[in-house]
Amino acid sequence: MVQKFLNLPAAVVQNLQQLFTFVEADKVKEYIENYPGLVAFLQEAYVEIRKCFPTKQLVLKVRATNRTDTGSELVILIQAIGKRWQATPNFNQFKNDWWFKTQQQYEEVSIYPQYDEAEPGDPWDTIESMIGTVPAPSDWSAEHDHYIHGTPKRGNDTTLFERSCYARNYSSCL
Repeated sequence: MVQKFLNLPAAVVQNLQQLFTFVEADKVKEYIENYPGLVAFLQEAYVEIRKCFPTKQLVLKVRATNRTDTGSELVILIQAIGKRWQATPNFNQFKNDWWFKTQQQYEEVSIYPQYDEAEPGDPWDTIESMIGTVPAPSDWSAEHDHYIHGTPKRGNDTTLFERSCYARNYSSCL
């Protein structure tokens, strides 16, 4: 646990405000003033986060928790714009390279990615956005039985009965 002191110089807080965006700035400032030992940690965290997220906005906020003795913790949010699957590898690298080695010393701080997931929309829009993303023959939809089961193409002069017999390997019915 970080030692608690009061009266942190304003220049130190201003320096942190250049590195991070404060949400509910008064709460964040008060938290940092109460735990000035976090200043060096936050400066180091900034450098380490930038190795994996060089351009993402970094946000500091205080939230209630039952994990600490004080009932609150300082949270660093990495604004990982895009889909979760795009940012997760970078966040995992950051955790493995630095955070797991450091977090036991600073129980008052948590670091999370904050994803900018698109609002769920019409499922048909999602399906439409996927059209053409799978490489397949141009007649895939019309001839899927041929490509999946090996039946003769429908473009041939075969009857439905012949196609179903072929698909089930009923050579005796032909």
